[in-house]
Amino acid sequence: MKTLQSLSPFISTFERVCIDKSPIGVFDDFLTLCMNIITKRPNTKLPYYEAEYERIADSYKKTNTYEDFLMLPSIAFNMINEKAVEPDILGDFCRSLIGCDAYCTSSSPFALCLEMTQVFSAEPARPAFVFDTAAGSGRMLIALSANSVFKHKYLAVNTHPVLTKLAAINMYMYKMQGEAICADGHNPEYFRVGYKVCFEPNGVFRIDVREKSLLWHMNRDIFADMRRKNPEKRMLFF
Repeated sequence: MKTLQSLSPFISTFERVCIDKSPIGVFDDFLTLCMNIITKRPNTKLPYYEAEYERIADSYKKTNTYEDFLMLPSIAFNMINEKAVEPDILGDFCRSLIGCDAYCTSSSPFALCLEMTQVFSAEPARPAFVFDTAAGSGRMLIALSANSVFKHKYLAVNTHPVLTKLAAINMYMYKMQGEAICADGHNPEYFRVGYKVCFEPNGVFRIDVREKSLLWHMNRDIFADMRRKNPEKRMLFF
């Protein structure tokens, strides 16, 4: 089985990087480094998150872990692209090694998520907006995408900002266009940060202003009412 054991090269490098730093902080920085690699400014093709990357890089240079830190994305991307690990293996890593308690409903094995989404993957009879009200790392959306015959737009809501970033990167890695936002299902006005995942222009683009997020508007104006009518449903289609 492709478990966390298959991620051991990433884990050993990650542990070396965690000198005088919290694991959740290092993982968040790793995700930012990933976004800086894959996201370019449309006009100049320069890294979109260059300033943020420079700030982060300086902190690892001070602890002499910069070279190991730079290796993390290539290790992870290569293992994912070569299918040497299960889909959303970074979600498993975040949950089991960092102890991120925001996972809750997102911890089912990927094989089980595939079985679960087979039940309702045929529910939308056309390309649709697919909305996960408790997305975690985006695992259920990845599974539904694998089962679907349509190219949907995928929408992920989390209450944890690191999980929101991870869900957006997972969506990019598995060619899923859409948005992920850190918001509150019980307070549709709340918005902390969001990410737009697209392929023209290519990358994961941060959204800092809620009014610029399509998902924030849909969460407030459309999905809030759908959740009230179907409180037991986790995944909604529009």
